[in-house]
Amino acid sequence: MEHPDHDMFITALHEQRKVEVTYDSVKDASIVRRTAAPLDFGPKAKEKVPTDRYHIWDYDSPSGAHTSSLKADQIRSITILDETFDPADIVTWAPNWHISRDWGRCS
Repeated sequence: MEHPDHDMFITALHEQRKVEVTYDSVKDASIVRRTAAPLDFGPKAKEKVPTDRYHIWDYDSPSGAHTSSLKADQIRSITILDETFDPADIVTWAPNWHISRDWGRCS
């Protein structure tokens, strides 16, 4: 299932622009707003029942920046920000993306 703001997420991914994501946090049982880099859309690795998710790099987490995977029904909104990000500052693993992109060595 895709979120209504799916196209904005994919556009931001290709343009390497940060997004603001507002979502329902399962962990905190609250509404959370985060600045994030869009990383991918597709099932989470090693998930027993594959479910498409929005994979982001969460810059604002109180526990420090890290990846998060959100289901479409958790997300309230996605807004593209003017700020860009450099994938090389985030991607420290050998990526196997679901969405094709031109991110140089991080593709």
